Amino acid sequence: MNEYKGNLETARRRQRKIYFIGFIFLIVTVLVVGFALLSAGGTPIKVTPTEVQKSAKIIIKSGVAVLFDNVIYSLAGNIKISVEAVGYRHEERIIESHKRGQSITVDLIQIPSRVTASTEPNARNTKWFIDGVLVNTGKALDRELEPGLHKLKVDNPYYYVVEREFESKRAQNTELTITLEPVIGSLDISTQ
Repeated sequence: MNEYKGNLETARRRQRKIYFIGFIFLIVTVLVVGFALLSAGGTPIKVTPTEVQKSAKIIIKSGVAVLFDNVIYSLAGNIKISVEAVGYRHEERIIESHKRGQSITVDLIQIPSRVTASTEPNARNTKWFIDGVLVNTGKALDRELEPGLHKLKVDNPYYYVVEREFESKRAQNTELTITLEPVIGSLDISTQ
């Protein structure tokens, strides 16, 4: 029984020693790789416009790199990144090895809003104006707009002019139905 306990204790010490050496090896490897990445210098990624800098996501698509606080650290090769933010088109960039360490600016473009409008009754020859500018002539309107408050004017020769304000939001569709009221008038004819 004593021999069994001695062998068991020896095996435990050996196992602890292996675990300790493995742990030290892991720590040294992490430190060496971390030091190599930090000494290689990071590539700062600046996202514009400023309103999305905090919410933008930077994703490493290909290459060996580490992302920390909008700075990409890599040792070799080209890195492909994607930058995404809600309400903006995503952008992809390739960071070539000779550009590593230089600041890279990624300009995100807003997804515009879209307005679709039709008339009731459906009237031909309708002129559609947005913010005082003629944008379409026809039965309906389908147009991309910058987000914000807009003024729509609907003009048809057989109906009263209708003006309406509406707000369009980034990356959203706005659907409008404009009810037209027919022009009623009198006609006096005198003949000889």
